[in-house]
Amino acid sequence: MTTPVLTNIGLSLAGYSIDVARQALAIHDNDEARAAESLMRMLLQDLEKPPFLEEDLLSFENLDLVDEWNEEQESTSAIFGDRFHKINDKMCKLDLDIIAANVPKVVSLEIRKPYSGHYPDQTPVMTILSEPLLPAYIRLSVIKQMAKHAEGLKGQAMIFDVIDWVESNLTRIIENPGKLYTISAVVAGKEDLPKKDEQKNKTRRQKGAIDWTPGSKESKDLLQRTLQRMETQEQIKMLNSRKTLPAWKMKEDIVKSINNHQVTIISGETGSGKSTQSVQFVLDHLLSSELGSVAKIVCTQPRRISALGLADRVSSERCSTVGKEVGYAIRGESKIGRDTKVIFMTTGVLLRQLQSGQGLEDITHVFVDEVHERSLDTDFLLVLLKRIMTTRPDLKIILMSATLNADSFSDYFGGAQIIHIEGRTFPVHDLYVNSPISIINSDKKHSYLDDVLKATEFDAHANAARGKPVDEETEGMDPTIGAAIRALGFSINYDLIAETVDYIDRDLGEVDGAILIFLPGNSIFCLPR
Repeated sequence: MTTPVLTNIGLSLAGYSIDVARQALAIHDNDEARAAESLMRMLLQDLEKPPFLEEDLLSFENLDLVDEWNEEQESTSAIFGDRFHKINDKMCKLDLDIIAANVPKVVSLEIRKPYSGHYPDQTPVMTILSEPLLPAYIRLSVIKQMAKHAEGLKGQAMIFDVIDWVESNLTRIIENPGKLYTISAVVAGKEDLPKKDEQKNKTRRQKGAIDWTPGSKESKDLLQRTLQRMETQEQIKMLNSRKTLPAWKMKEDIVKSINNHQVTIISGETGSGKSTQSVQFVLDHLLSSELGSVAKIVCTQPRRISALGLADRVSSERCSTVGKEVGYAIRGESKIGRDTKVIFMTTGVLLRQLQSGQGLEDITHVFVDEVHERSLDTDFLLVLLKRIMTTRPDLKIILMSATLNADSFSDYFGGAQIIHIEGRTFPVHDLYVNSPISIINSDKKHSYLDDVLKATEFDAHANAARGKPVDEETEGMDPTIGAAIRALGFSINYDLIAETVDYIDRDLGEVDGAILIFLPGNSIFCLPR
């Protein structure tokens, strides 16, 4: 039959022999997913034949027990960006990031939702695929050791931990796959064991051991492309704009402090450019130092909109598009490519990445923005970063905020370096709608609210009592306008706010801009939709 033949081939790609794959398919009615899980159980438990998964007779599909799997798919996608591929609701694939001479250029990890139980109480089914294919005994050794590692994680989210483990251990397993008799019952082919004198000396980047040697081919290529981009008129214009920001004057001080201290605190007033420029200063320094290949900068934001906005702005300033040199990762959405060097992400996504306690082995710099907000997520992140510092002395941590009690944070990190960026002011015209003001070139007592009411044609009496007596605030005004103002009173009128926003939007037309409304507490939820 056609289907079993194709399925045999699919299972053999994982390293299983054709005969044992057919045996597993036969006892599971040619169901490849169940057969794959049965073969992994056989491999893990050193069984002589594939076990029949009796638990498959129970259906979990109609129970409300799928949240853990779906939620972890979303967080994994947010963390790994375009390396993550969702094949269907029960299976995903991740392109592994491993640099070593003995590892194929293309290696991926395929993960299936378990059929014999509820995830994460049961380990998922895992397969290693590569191009060119690794020898079958190595593929099966990876699967067995990976499954054994996952067994110790039952009951908790484990996909990120498994990915991290295999990226850290694949090179070791290829060099020393272990005793072949442990996989002899299922191995496909008769490959010979590699001889001891054929062991490779080249290894993958290990945790906490980033190769800071400048001048690699990739770094030189990145620098060359950057220099070419800097000569374009668009980039020159953007660079001149960046130079007007107060942060630019502190560029050398910021880079020097970050290079010389493990923890740096940057305080800067709103509009100083600290959030958009500091990460670029660090990236440009690494690129110019021919260290671009190791650069991987993370900048956390407390809100999704901040991560999205900053990624878009910094990408524009570098004359690029989001997802290339600069990307973002938020819950359920991400734009990250293989060449991404700066990632703006929400604090929660980074905490998810840290939950396994494996550290930030490939991250060079962590920026924590708006640290003064002191949310539970931010405080917890600072605790974890302080712990990671002891095992990653080369990891640079930068705290940023517009308003910051810098000394307390400096003391927490054992005397961190503090840099302050001066802000800049802009002309602001204050108009107070609840009190009379004098309008330029007008000697008539007037109120800006007068203009608002006239422009929006807002009916202030719709939800307010009429006939309130004239008071000091409205004395001398047009009787109709004065009555409307008295009807509004001093409480927040959400309908008037909505009408005003609508009027401004219509009045400006296609002009770019934004309207920022400050409201107390949860009043924003009272605005008309």
